[in-house]
Amino acid sequence: MKISLSVTDLTKVFKEMQAQPERILEVIRTEMNQGVGEYLSELMRNELGHFLGREPYERKEGETNHRNGSYERRFAMKRFGKVTVLVAIGVREDGTRLVLGLQAGDKESASNWREFFKDLKSRGLRAEFVRLGVMDGLTGLETVFKEEFSNAQVQRCQVHVARNVLAKVPQKLKQAVADNMRSIFYASSKEKAKEFFGQFKERWENEVPSAVKSLENSLEACLTFFKFPAEEWQALRTTNIIERLNKEFKRRNKPMEIVAGENACYRLLAFISLKMELHWRKNPIGKVAYNLPIFQKVPLVEFTQNA
Repeated sequence: MKISLSVTDLTKVFKEMQAQPERILEVIRTEMNQGVGEYLSELMRNELGHFLGREPYERKEGETNHRNGSYERRFAMKRFGKVTVLVAIGVREDGTRLVLGLQAGDKESASNWREFFKDLKSRGLRAEFVRLGVMDGLTGLETVFKEEFSNAQVQRCQVHVARNVLAKVPQKLKQAVADNMRSIFYASSKEKAKEFFGQFKERWENEVPSAVKSLENSLEACLTFFKFPAEEWQALRTTNIIERLNKEFKRRNKPMEIVAGENACYRLLAFISLKMELHWRKNPIGKVAYNLPIFQKVPLVEFTQNA
C-alpha cells in the first residue's frame, strides 16, 4: 500500500497538531491498542495450532480435540504513575490526626520537600510547635525536615529500616534476623533496646556484617519514640498511617482505566483523606477506651449487669 501526501496536506496536519497536541496521544493510543490486540490474537492462534498440530478447520482421524470458535475481543491499555504526590499527616496534642497537605512532586527531591514544607508553613503550620517527624529515610528528606522544623526530632520508620537490613541477609537467615530486630524495636526502654542491639551485633556481625552496619547506622533514629509517652509508642514507630492512605488510593484507583491528570488525582486523594479523618476522630493516637471522658465521668460498674 502506497500513501502519498501533498505539501498542502502535510501543512494542514502540522497545523492541527499544533492546535490540538493531545490528538497525537489519542492517535498513538488507538494505534497501540489495535496493534497489541492483533498481535496477541495472532499469537494465541499460532500457539493453539502448534498444540493441536493442525490448522483451523483441519480434521484428523482419531483426534478427539477440536478447535472452538472465536470472537473479536477488545483490549484496554492502562496508564500508571501519572502523578507522584507528597503527603503530610499531622497529629494534634489531643491525638487526633488530619491530612495537612497534598502536593505533586518527586519524593526523592530535597528541593520538592522543602517547597512542600514551606507551603505548609505559609498556610498556618507553626514550625515551633512541630515536635516529631516520622519518615522513611528518603534521600534529603530528614535534612530538609530538620532545617525547616528546627525544634523537631526525627523518628525513622522501623519497617523501612527492617526491609533495608533484611535485603542484605540470605534467605535462610532472614527469619532469625527479623526476630532479633523485633526484640530491639519492641523493647521496654531505650536502654534495653541498645542492650538487645549489642546482642544482635555479637550474634550476626560475622555472618552478615553489612546488615548489622545498616541497622547500626539507623538505630538512634529508630529509637526516638522512647522520648514520648508510652501510650503513643505504637503509633510513632512506623509510617503506617501514610501507607494506609497510599493503599486506599491504590485500591480505589485499580478499577479505573486512567487517572485523568493531576487534578483528578488530588480530588480522589482529598476524598480518601476526608473519609480517613472521620475514622481518626473516633480513634485518637495514644487514647484507649478507659481514657475517654465518658469513662472518667461515669463509673465502669454502671455498664455491667448486677447479679
